[in-house]
Amino acid sequence: MDLQDIKVYLNHQTTTEKFEVKKVYPYYVYQDGKATGRIQGYVYHVKDPVLCEQLKIKVNGEEPEEIQKGLAKREKVFVSFDNARIKLSEIDGTIRQTIVASSVTRVG
Repeated sequence: MDLQDIKVYLNHQTTTEKFEVKKVYPYYVYQDGKATGRIQGYVYHVKDPVLCEQLKIKVNGEEPEEIQKGLAKREKVFVSFDNARIKLSEIDGTIRQTIVASSVTRVG
């Protein structure tokens, strides 16, 4: 079995569906080991209010405008993620985990 065949969904690890956004930054497309300057998606640093842990969740595509506006106004911004799962990979004998989601939505 390959590590990428293992599917662990985030909702199996925490009971919350609403995360507080602490910070958002872009991640880039890499080609031949070098950043191309093209944005592939965004990493959301969020706080899980149930586990009291900070998580980083990657989402491909554009950052929703309502999230940008809320953060710019220094509002507390809460989001939910669709199909968030823990993705496992191996690099130089070390197993790494990344949380990825198919989309993000601002919630009340």
